[in-house]
Amino acid sequence: MARFSERDRWPVDALVERWRDECLVEDGSLLFAGEQVWTAEHAQELVERFNERQLEDARSFDEKLTEQLADASRDGKLLMTEVIAVYLLFSANVGGTRKRELVSFVLGLAGEELPEGADVRQAFDTGIGGPGQAFNSFRPSCFSTSSVSLAGSRN
Repeated sequence: MARFSERDRWPVDALVERWRDECLVEDGSLLFAGEQVWTAEHAQELVERFNERQLEDARSFDEKLTEQLADASRDGKLLMTEVIAVYLLFSANVGGTRKRELVSFVLGLAGEELPEGADVRQAFDTGIGGPGQAFNSFRPSCFSTSSVSLAGSRN
């Protein structure tokens, strides 16, 4: 299949292929080799935290996320980190530094750090297109939808 982009998109394409194979097919982890993060159990935990306990107030995304993940399992927090990483991966409008900050913030809630040699670091410095204003404005809704789809695909 031919692919066109004005940007060098090979880091994104390579990471998406690895995500598909290691995470969606094998329940692995995008950031931590050998860990089982993308499981139905962890997806269900996120559904319960985000779809069933939606926070609709004026607080920032980070503040709401901190509350929703407060007593989540480590693996639930890692899954949310990786969902956010994949969500941010495609955007050329969000810079690599900001993408790493957001992912590092959520990893910090799990007591982890973004691994230095992670291929996601390089992929974050690019993107494949501009997703539009709703990409950032409606971020919480996108994560809730992603969680439902992920949990539903495994049952």
